Amino acid sequence: RRKHNAAATIIQKWVRGYLVRTQIQRHNAAVTIQRHVAGLIVRRRLKKMIKASKTIQQRVRGNQSRKFMKCHFIGATNAAQVLQNCARMWKAKKKANALRAEKEYQEAMNRAARRLQAAFRGKMGRRKAGGVRDLFMIMQQE
Repeated sequence: RRKHNAAATIIQKWVRGYLVRTQIQRHNAAVTIQRHVAGLIVRRRLKKMIKASKTIQQRVRGNQSRKFMKCHFIGATNAAQVLQNCARMWKAKKKANALRAEKEYQEAMNRAARRLQAAFRGKMGRRKAGGVRDLFMIMQQE
């Protein structure tokens, strides 16, 4: 009977060891699966967070770019307007100077014509007056 008990104890020990080892293997397998699933969940969350951060960065950078381009466009527009104003002013001054020169030329020609007319009329008046004077002298002598 003692041999049977000892043999039963050894068999029980082996069976219990086997059962514990199997239980530990299952537990380790479950822990490994849980670890992998937890890693997968964390990686998915991280991927979503990275995607969200990229979206935020894109929106912010796009907004900054639009602001910069708007300011740059306004600056370029202002510069273009200044250049256009300068060009128009130069063109207007050129036209005004040409008109002024033409007006001065016409005035000079009119002054010259008046001088010629005055000289001619003076000469004609003196001729006429000379004839009248001669006539007056003849009338006085008589």
